[in-house]
Amino acid sequence: MWLYIKRVKLVLDTTNLVKKIDQIQSKIDRSLKKTTNDIRLDTIYQQLLMAHVFDRPEPLAAMTSFSVAPEFAWWLFNYVRDEQPAKIIELGSGTSTLVIASALKKNGGGKFISFEHSHKYYLETLRLIKTCGLQDYVDLVYTPLKKYEFSDDEYRWYDLPWDLLDYSVGVAGLDLLLIDGPPAATNHHARFPAFPLMKNYCSESVLIILDDADRETEQAILNRWMDEGDIEFSLLPDIRHGSALIRKTVNCENNKNSEGAAMSELYVDRIDEAVDSLSLDGRFTNKDTELLKKGLAPLVERFYFLREDSLNVTKKQLEDSRHDTELKEKENHNLVQELDELKLTAKQQLEDSQHQ
Repeated sequence: MWLYIKRVKLVLDTTNLVKKIDQIQSKIDRSLKKTTNDIRLDTIYQQLLMAHVFDRPEPLAAMTSFSVAPEFAWWLFNYVRDEQPAKIIELGSGTSTLVIASALKKNGGGKFISFEHSHKYYLETLRLIKTCGLQDYVDLVYTPLKKYEFSDDEYRWYDLPWDLLDYSVGVAGLDLLLIDGPPAATNHHARFPAFPLMKNYCSESVLIILDDADRETEQAILNRWMDEGDIEFSLLPDIRHGSALIRKTVNCENNKNSEGAAMSELYVDRIDEAVDSLSLDGRFTNKDTELLKKGLAPLVERFYFLREDSLNVTKKQLEDSRHDTELKEKENHNLVQELDELKLTAKQQLEDSQHQ
């Protein structure tokens, strides 16, 4: 009887072991199939990018698992080439920055601003921009994160130079908004602030792209955006990481009374007033005055970008200071907790000694 029980147990153990081996083999097969497909897609689309987008191999060599998928990069390049958006903003720089700038170079120009919160990645993207000769087709701005509050929720999001956006883009002036940052690990629903803070800059026909849309966090963000505004979205098919294409519905209106609209108009009015004051003494003809106004506008815009570049060292110091402060706050919090635990332990020991 005992021998029979041992044999039955051995058969059961062997059966369970076979099942576990089958499960492991199935996981290996799925992983191998995915890896093979990834290699196939990378090979196909990196060849297309090298042949039609980049003149040098550095952008492809710099791609990591955090970069946009090569098939999305190829789609993005063709979208910018075909649709020719006049004003583009990107949140989170990288391969996509080079793709858009390359498309604009082939288009003959366009206004493209990319904001990057990491000083390390800002320097890396800037290096690649210069290596590829694309510095005339993108303004890369180092923009550390700051705290924002929405409905009692706190976020760390880009500390954008709003006066630059007001002047350079203006209300309802944006044609393409690519959201690829901040990283999800920054805080809960890290990319949520993008739509409520940027929607007034978006034109009626704007295309908003949210990368990594196959993640649960980004899907939750999309649902929150749909609850707060009249938008609709669809997912690009056959794109790894997932990319959501978001458009306004016919009922979605910009806030025409936003600060951005007032500031943008104010800057233009100030330029006009300054030039008109110079022409009062008759030294400038009307034609000269108009030419001067047109010439000053891009100079004023360039001033804002130069100002941001000149503040990079200060921004980095401020960001480091914020980081150090947060670490000290966490340390203080942990110390307070340890102190409370020690007090509780000492109190318990005192009570135990009194009972003895």
